[in-house]
Amino acid sequence: MASPVPELLFCHRLICSCEVFCSSYLTNFCPAVLAFTGFSQALPTREFRGVWVATVSNLDWPVQGASAESQKNHLRQIFDKVKEANLNAVFFQVRTEGDAFYRSRQEPWSRYLTGYMGKDPGYDPLAFAIEEAHARGLELHAWFNPFRVNAASFPDKKYAPTHITVLKPEWVLSFANGKRILNPGIPAVREYVAGVIQEVAANYAVDGVHFDDYFYPYAEGPFLGISREDAQTLPSLGRGFPP
Repeated sequence: MASPVPELLFCHRLICSCEVFCSSYLTNFCPAVLAFTGFSQALPTREFRGVWVATVSNLDWPVQGASAESQKNHLRQIFDKVKEANLNAVFFQVRTEGDAFYRSRQEPWSRYLTGYMGKDPGYDPLAFAIEEAHARGLELHAWFNPFRVNAASFPDKKYAPTHITVLKPEWVLSFANGKRILNPGIPAVREYVAGVIQEVAANYAVDGVHFDDYFYPYAEGPFLGISREDAQTLPSLGRGFPP
């Protein structure tokens, strides 16, 4: 499998560009903000140069169903290339669709590890990733998809019995294209997601938490995008927003 690093160097440049812009803007135009927030001292000179390692649909890693040792060696190779590219941070996707790439008391093992949701891969991928990243002087940030519960059409029978959609089907918004998400308008959903993240922060030496793909499904084919799928909960939980 090809390394994700070359095609994702654009992300590195984007992060660096944003950092330079923000630093320049704060320094030249917002002295009051700097003084108020305690950033009046010299801004750090270290660049934050990150790269995403996507696990959803096995985009970058792992090879689904490969042995634990094979998956470990593959991740070592990716991290070696990240280091060789002079980057210093990895956004490692640990939750793709209400699943886990770590030992969790709340959510089942990801199907992208073994081919079966809930099946133990025989090792702890997040713990291993942290160890290997830190050994190379790389930061390891845990990347969460907070609301998505299926990245593609996924029959209910393949969900583990501990998956949140099985335990709390009333929390799910379903769309005509087969995609489903947890309804972020429900307070209990937001509390649940916060608890998932807290579990990782309390048990793993991650250097940060990263959110991405927390969107409603994109329009595709005949599906024109979200419309009124949350119509049942909006009136009672919409805090004054019109239906």
